[in-house]
Amino acid sequence: MLPQTYVTFKADGTKETGTFDSNSWLKLFQGIVGGYIEPVYLEKFGLVMWGNEEARLLNHTNSEGVIVEGLPFNAHATAIVRDNHFPIPTIDMLGNVAFTSIKTTKSGNTYGVSDEQLQMLMAYETKANDSGSREIYWSVSSGD
Repeated sequence: MLPQTYVTFKADGTKETGTFDSNSWLKLFQGIVGGYIEPVYLEKFGLVMWGNEEARLLNHTNSEGVIVEGLPFNAHATAIVRDNHFPIPTIDMLGNVAFTSIKTTKSGNTYGVSDEQLQMLMAYETKANDSGSREIYWSVSSGD
């Protein structure tokens, strides 16, 4: 497999691009997110966003100076998840994230982003406000 392109949205608001191959992507992405990776599927954009699966277990100080559990708030990552899942509310995304294509090879290896996805991600400037909420609550209605 030829080297593939990925995009990183860092929690500090910066973006980077790089390349990976099928032998190096796991260690590379674990280094970007600072731990074990977890996929967030963004079907609307044909992307997978790779984040730190333990992001909410690590302490940090939010934008209001309050100590909360989790990595630093990532405004761009939160906004793109909200844009993908609109109108369903989403949780704040924390820490650095990396993006690849949602497409995989026959053997299950992930492809990098396409030229169109690369342009879209690098131009993506939507901001999201940190809700400060690190609790996730789900409710299911029986429809009765």
